[in-house]
Amino acid sequence: MPYPASCNFASTTAQCLAPTGKYTPVQLTAHTPYYVNLEADGHTITVQKQGLFFITYSITPTAGANANASVAVLEPHGAQPDSVMPLSNRPMILNGANVTASFAASLAAGDQLYLGVCSNETVSLVGNTNGSANATLIIYQIG
Repeated sequence: MPYPASCNFASTTAQCLAPTGKYTPVQLTAHTPYYVNLEADGHTITVQKQGLFFITYSITPTAGANANASVAVLEPHGAQPDSVMPLSNRPMILNGANVTASFAASLAAGDQLYLGVCSNETVSLVGNTNGSANATLIIYQIG
């Protein structure tokens, strides 16, 4: 398979994600995208090739983690509620603790997804001037 679809996404800037009663998107920057687009909204990712993808993320909240908070990769559906991708949802219980998940998913060309947090408190991600990320999302086509 020549040139599989892939991209590394990261956030190094401070973000305050206010509670909305649903998942709030995390803003990301794309690094080395191949057949994957980061849309103008800064969080929606569009896959340009169909296949099986390995998806992994990491996020470290500095505030807003609690017993009811979670993080997941979601598929947006416009007016319909967004769908949490299977195996992506993880509890976000402790501030300063890194939350990660890795899973495989079949995606069609044109499918969209985003990394989101859900909490009844404002979730804060600290900005890092040393280049380390407060959130990452990696997508790699494996089949």
